[in-house]
Amino acid sequence: MRRNLLNFATLLSLLLCAAACVVWVLSRFVSDRIDWASVRVTPPIAIRSLSLRTTTGGVLARWDRRTYDQGVLFDAETASSWRDRSLYWDRSEPVRLSGLYPADSWAGRAGFRAEHSRTYFGAAAFTDETFSLAFPLWVVVVAGAALPAARVMRRRAARRRARAGQCPGCGYDLRATPERCPECGALPRLL
Repeated sequence: MRRNLLNFATLLSLLLCAAACVVWVLSRFVSDRIDWASVRVTPPIAIRSLSLRTTTGGVLARWDRRTYDQGVLFDAETASSWRDRSLYWDRSEPVRLSGLYPADSWAGRAGFRAEHSRTYFGAAAFTDETFSLAFPLWVVVVAGAALPAARVMRRRAARRRARAGQCPGCGYDLRATPERCPECGALPRLL
């Protein structure tokens, strides 16, 4: 059971790595955006949205929360039209983001960006709160490749030990007891 779970996790990790590589290459040519919005039409009108957008070599996640008092800057008819677009996909020209971190900081050079803003208009007639986080796709590729790479390295080491007459699990010399490892109790077979 444990091995099956580890195999499944390795497969998911490898698929994540491959998908991130494909998105990384495509992000040089197009920018994809997926938006999800939730609208409350009763006053005060509230719109919550989550947006994921590919940028050149990265991903931008943005969360918005907007609140409008009745009849101010935003009417109920426009809000109800948003209900038809609760899940939305769009493809456009590639988007290049300039980082908010200074170019001499490690985060700015690596491609990370974070921003939080809160805006009020009038006597709390309109409130807009935005949080955005951008990160480079190389982080997803490295994270996705870590588990498969560790599994491959472990398997290669076990095969090398088995060929050398050592226990595949712990590396103990099995020349005196070839049928079972006296150190860890493992059977000397390829893992």
